[in-house]
Amino acid sequence: MSEHLQEWIRRISEEEMPIFKFTADSINRITAKDDTSSSELANVILQDASLTARILKLANSSFYNPSGVAINTISRAVVFIGFDLVRDLGLSLAIIDALLKNKSKSRVMEVMARSFHAAVQARSIATAMGDESPEEVFIATLLHELGEMAFWCIAREEGDSLLEAMDKTDMTPEQSQEKVLGFTFHQLTLGLTQNWHLGDLLNSAINRPNLKNPRIQSIIFAAAISHHATEGWHSDAVNKQIARLAHYLKLDEKETRQRVMENARQAIELAQTYGAGAAANLIPSPDNKTLEAEIEDTIPVNLYPEPDPVVQLNVLRDLSNLLETKPNLNLILELVLEGIYRGIGMDRALFALLTAEKNQIRAKYAVGIGAESLAEKFVFPIDNSMPNIFAQSLIEKHALWVKDASAAEYQSYMSPHIHNTIGTRSFYLAPIIVNQRAIGLFYSDRYTSRRALDEIAYDGFKHFNQQACMAIEHLTRTR
Repeated sequence: MSEHLQEWIRRISEEEMPIFKFTADSINRITAKDDTSSSELANVILQDASLTARILKLANSSFYNPSGVAINTISRAVVFIGFDLVRDLGLSLAIIDALLKNKSKSRVMEVMARSFHAAVQARSIATAMGDESPEEVFIATLLHELGEMAFWCIAREEGDSLLEAMDKTDMTPEQSQEKVLGFTFHQLTLGLTQNWHLGDLLNSAINRPNLKNPRIQSIIFAAAISHHATEGWHSDAVNKQIARLAHYLKLDEKETRQRVMENARQAIELAQTYGAGAAANLIPSPDNKTLEAEIEDTIPVNLYPEPDPVVQLNVLRDLSNLLETKPNLNLILELVLEGIYRGIGMDRALFALLTAEKNQIRAKYAVGIGAESLAEKFVFPIDNSMPNIFAQSLIEKHALWVKDASAAEYQSYMSPHIHNTIGTRSFYLAPIIVNQRAIGLFYSDRYTSRRALDEIAYDGFKHFNQQACMAIEHLTRTR
């Protein structure tokens, strides 16, 4: 890898798209483990309010959810559309979001339009070929031109020089890129995917496009169709590609053309759902219509979740429906935590469980900004040798709103270790009581935003705690 290419990868990763790199690194770090739980993936996604909103929007789209089952939480999304798909959506959305910040770059939108179009075509081809995971093919195709999109996002003088070189008819695009930049867009794509750990399929599709592998061929066919469609749906180049694809799929050309056209329509809708309305407008319409796609390049969301009664209601409904399927305890707790976090509008929400020896309370799940760090330190004794606020809540079996942890009434229950662990003076606590025994507790606060706690939020917190207790007790009775 040349030094110039390495410098561009560093520049894109650390200067131009650092937020994406953080999200990608976080998702890859937890999913690289063999025992990663859905709650760990959900926590990474929930830390980004915009990402959460976009994934839920996509999870309810006809493209990913043709059955129309309402999905209101990330926890439910993992169950209904799958852990791997939620992970891939998180990665692809983070990339699209980072690229869309450069709205004025027309070339970025042109390449993104081709990429969305090709990705939908590839998914369809892979499905027709019986691929076990067509979504992986979709993601690899969506990122097939990542290097070019990233380049045009930040190109300045280099971009002008490249355009000038590309206008010369005696050089191919790759030769122009090599001459001006010292590397090609495909090499930049490979460097970024390796740096961001985005998977092996894309690497193979670029390095070995002629390999007789059905997944790679799906990507190559799709890329060619999306490229030539810009010349017109009835151009000789498109007709040739459809004929080749029909032979490959062992279908007649008429049926193949109908599939390809429907995929193009679906690609336009999907790009809009992703929030890439400007790119959707550039995907060639098979209906010869001038599209006026609504441009939703950003979903306005607050950094911290605001109280949302609709989310609260949806989570409670999901919890009720979930009990009919005899779920595991972990899924119940994940749903309740997400309800507290997103529904009540908290910064952090945590569930802690009594250890088997009943001598400690230890965090098991946590969501929110900084929740991972809180969970690592959230371990406290449950015995008379060291009284603390968490043990007291379990002993007395009632919820507690600590308005000022430095007040005299809490001094004997708030050690320096507790103060240092939670870092806030105001928080909610509620024990989980099952069959009249305390088995753990919920904790929540607004530490990061410093927003005040209030009575309405406290009532919501207690209600979620009560529903969790009832759900867990119901679960124990049905086993």
